[in-house]
Amino acid sequence: MATERAMRFDALLADTGLTLVRGGDVVVRELTDDSRRVTPGCLFVARGGTKDDGNAYVADAVSRGATAIVATSNAALPNGLPDTLAVATAEQVDQALAGRLANRFFGDPSRELALVGVTGTNGKTTVAFLVQHMLKSAGVKCGLLGTVWVDTGAGGDDGSADHPGVGAGRTPAELTTPGAIDLVRYLAQMVEYGCRAAVAEFSSHGLDQGRTACLALRAGVFTNLTPDHYDYHATVEDYADAKAKLFDQLPADAWAIVNADDPHGVRMVRDFPGGASRVTWCTLKGKTKPRGGVVCRADVLDTNIHGSRARFDGMWGSVEVTLPLIGRYNVSNALQALAAAHAVTDMSRVVKRALASVPDVPGRMERVTADSPFGLGNEIEIETGRARLRPSRGEDCALDSPRGSDGASPS
Repeated sequence: MATERAMRFDALLADTGLTLVRGGDVVVRELTDDSRRVTPGCLFVARGGTKDDGNAYVADAVSRGATAIVATSNAALPNGLPDTLAVATAEQVDQALAGRLANRFFGDPSRELALVGVTGTNGKTTVAFLVQHMLKSAGVKCGLLGTVWVDTGAGGDDGSADHPGVGAGRTPAELTTPGAIDLVRYLAQMVEYGCRAAVAEFSSHGLDQGRTACLALRAGVFTNLTPDHYDYHATVEDYADAKAKLFDQLPADAWAIVNADDPHGVRMVRDFPGGASRVTWCTLKGKTKPRGGVVCRADVLDTNIHGSRARFDGMWGSVEVTLPLIGRYNVSNALQALAAAHAVTDMSRVVKRALASVPDVPGRMERVTADSPFGLGNEIEIETGRARLRPSRGEDCALDSPRGSDGASPS
């Protein structure tokens, strides 16, 4: 059961840059930027969006019980609003402001967690799931926000069983990166349920719109970048700039974990406040010579339908292990997840067990056994992220996601 919260409107506005118009003594019990989700005692944040203007929904929010609103300074508010309605204004009401208000209301929960943000065109979901798994293997309870589901830790999972599915504290995700208010609310729930860490997928849309701007992070991860989302980003440079905002917002003592084998990696950390000494470059051995900073390597020794044999070298030492995931790209995903987990806690004592026990990621190259009701008679052989069928010689095959290794959208 989530904690019931209450805060005076004037206290909620402190240090946010908002102008209080009236009703500072009104008590706020919830907040939202979606008028359809307003409940009695709620603050409605009438923010602008890519399609709609939140100011147009003020009357609807009040009819549903909103006792306070935040609107733009030049908004023409509807007639007939009750005199008891608390009002505050700002020149711009956007996701970033909504996030600051949510932080005030929910107690700035990202600062109570070791938060890892993951961005990239492909691999975000896999890396996020693997970070959660590895931290659980090290005894660190970790929440998860991503494309597949939200795991706040409400199910009391101690890490003995990895993601059996929706339920056990997990709910289906609506967006890869929720809006700022929901994002902070989920993190607050993770704190309440005893999580010490959290990992979240950060889409380019979410980063560009400021949904994550209010968060304090321990580490950021960049997986890769390929041309995508030209309906939103005008050029690949704009797309890269949006991804780089994750690293721009990291504090100077955070870690930037970057795929050294992607040509956009250098751009990601160009303006990173921590500088070169706080960058961890991850590379498959022999592919790329990283540029200063800390270097982590994975040497792929063998890949087949049952998994990938590799040696992982980094701050945790050197281990050779069979990763139960298929393909070189999943070795790269696991390397970055391991580096991110190590930025949260020392993984050296559990690294081999954590890698050897990684689970299938839902919708991402999940293994289908002979007992599964699909009747597939082929194995899928993976090479550099592409799949081809060949006659099956074993009892398992792998089922790829429709858009590739980690084709969740939006990225």
